[in-house]
Amino acid sequence: MSIIFSNTELKLKLKNSLKEGIGKYNLNKPKLTLNIVLIGENLSSIKYVNLKKKIGAEIGVEVLVHKFTGLENNIHQEIIELLGKIELTKQGIIFQLPLDKEFQTYLNQVPFYSDVDLLSHSWPTLLEKNVLWPTVSAIQLCLYEMIISQNSNLEILLASKIINLKGKTVAVVGQGKLVGSPTLNWLAKTEATIISINKDTKNPQSLTKQADIVISGVGVPNLINSNWLKKDSIIIDAGTSDVQGSLIGDVNKNDIPENCILCPSPGGIGPLTVLCLFQNLLDLAKLNFNK
Repeated sequence: MSIIFSNTELKLKLKNSLKEGIGKYNLNKPKLTLNIVLIGENLSSIKYVNLKKKIGAEIGVEVLVHKFTGLENNIHQEIIELLGKIELTKQGIIFQLPLDKEFQTYLNQVPFYSDVDLLSHSWPTLLEKNVLWPTVSAIQLCLYEMIISQNSNLEILLASKIINLKGKTVAVVGQGKLVGSPTLNWLAKTEATIISINKDTKNPQSLTKQADIVISGVGVPNLINSNWLKKDSIIIDAGTSDVQGSLIGDVNKNDIPENCILCPSPGGIGPLTVLCLFQNLLDLAKLNFNK
């Protein structure tokens, strides 16, 4: 029998910890603020922005949404002015993905001390300061809890919550900016055997079926099923897509092999990633880049 992992307790624990830390920070500093640039009408993007606003309000962060249709004559000027303001105030900012090509250049114009999702070319500098991509932080937290709760055969170092991936095979489906690429960068620093799947990979099912852990973030509804997975594997679904007004994950949770553990989407990694985004906002503020 397969298991659908619930991260309700993990989310609550992380949210309470953040609320306490942000409350202390806001006592003596300008209130933590996250700016979100939302361009277009992508349903998944809008839902994630609304989730960020909701969680921000609950933990004491002001979330300012700068919404554009993408057709405004002055959109580029407004974005440039906003980035100038960010440079002065040191507030956090994200450009909600996906972004059309004409706007992607702005990702690298985000100052590193405001780059809470590590999508600018300054991400190596942030890694040196122990700031991780929010999705990677969420995946690590989720993996740790899944292993603990299910007595998985993956070894963990309890004191430091480090998962030992030596001798394990991890398949990453997709190479996008938010999930695939950051996850592959993280895994490259572990001792895992890594399988990277992209849209041009031939016979991807035969590759993922070798993996102890499968992480997907492609945004193709119900792409992955029992034909892609082996028994006893751990699966993290970090993909969502809009199907007739509903969000659907990459993994068909009704068709996975026996004894697998699945963190499903929506509702799994997504909210954890948002909380980790706010953790980055707090951590960057604490690093005091004003010096």
